[in-house]
Amino acid sequence: SFLCQGYDAVTHEREKYEGKKVLILGKGNSGFETADMIYGYTDYVHMLSRERIKLSWATHYVGDLRGINNNLLDTYQLKSLDAVIEAEVDQEVKFKKKHGQYYMYEEGDETPFLGPYDKIINCLGFNYDSSLFRNLSGYEMKESQKYPSMDWGYQSLSVPNLYYAGTITHGLDKRLSSGGFIHGFRYTARALSRIFGALNHGIRWPRSQFPVDGIVPSILRRLNEMNGPYQMFYILVDVYIREGDTVYLYTDVPHGMLHRIHELILKDRTDKLEMVIVRLEYGEGFSKVGGDPFRHGRSQLDPVLAHTCNFIHPVLYYYTSIPPPVPLRSKLLIGFKKKIHLAEDLHTDFGTLQNHFYTLKNFIGSIWNTNMDFYSSSTCQILTLLQTELPYACRRHIRVRDKLTRTNIVSEVQPERWSFEELSGSFFNFMNTKNSSLLSNFCQP
Repeated sequence: SFLCQGYDAVTHEREKYEGKKVLILGKGNSGFETADMIYGYTDYVHMLSRERIKLSWATHYVGDLRGINNNLLDTYQLKSLDAVIEAEVDQEVKFKKKHGQYYMYEEGDETPFLGPYDKIINCLGFNYDSSLFRNLSGYEMKESQKYPSMDWGYQSLSVPNLYYAGTITHGLDKRLSSGGFIHGFRYTARALSRIFGALNHGIRWPRSQFPVDGIVPSILRRLNEMNGPYQMFYILVDVYIREGDTVYLYTDVPHGMLHRIHELILKDRTDKLEMVIVRLEYGEGFSKVGGDPFRHGRSQLDPVLAHTCNFIHPVLYYYTSIPPPVPLRSKLLIGFKKKIHLAEDLHTDFGTLQNHFYTLKNFIGSIWNTNMDFYSSSTCQILTLLQTELPYACRRHIRVRDKLTRTNIVSEVQPERWSFEELSGSFFNFMNTKNSSLLSNFCQP
């Protein structure tokens, strides 16, 4: 409106607002940044919008009001003349200028319900300029849309082979994650390049590999080092796929592309695919407008109650087949066989022995029906004398290639090279630290 000044045109010469009465339309970061700059000079500042303030520490969405910008809330709540107002601003509300100042009227009412104001500043955000694409056949976008429509591969829903990158892709994860900001979309842009590589050029999604018993240390290490899934919580995930005795890790995969994971890793689609999805999440219902993120009992460090954690923490999903498609603009993963939460941590250290290692080891062992305990070479040597079926780690340690029998195990590890001191020392050290039940079995006739 000609009555309003855009916040992009607000002068930084704050003295020009000395003694002025100012109305700011909008209560987002741009509105509060503007108010923060001028409120020390004004007579008062009022902020007006349809909805209540959304505080980022309550919603965990960085696009909502940040603490660094909300000084006006102090001056409002501590009985200053500044105010935050909710009202429907539509066609039935009009601004009129009278005696050099502005007033707000309801349609048909001659008595203003807000005012007077010397200046009105428009901080209502932006409209997306789609003029660049208007000549593209089939391109569709509603006037009210902030972001263009696209699928989880960042391709336009109305124009094939038109892809988006950067902050414009935030329409997929708005209010879910951080894709509208540089610390988020730098990882989604990288994901887009990998999608291009896999789907258009036959370049497999980057991966690493390790034996089955290496998945637990790999997950723990990644949880404390991952950058993409940490900034793009919910949206980017790590994918662990088991093929025989080998596990392949694919990092920073968009969760909405999991139903096409076989295309990203250059495999034929199959009805059976064992995979573990790892991502970071906030507690259900913890991130919301008007929530109390500082309430008593907000933190949960007990691994048994990890599913009640509120702060960001790891969640693992186990699939035995390719996941079904994820609805657009949704954070939900569906179709999994098992799911487990790992406890949150004050220092965001997801590698603690009691809260994370044991829980993770037991979960992986249960879904894969594999003993995920770690054994030293010396312990495995003892176990070859006590058991015919060895844990996976021991089978790998002694490199058994054929079916296991006590004879060929002992032959392969060459026990004649062990000294009596080495054998007895390893044995009793093992008995002091591992299952005492093995001792009773060993001593039975």
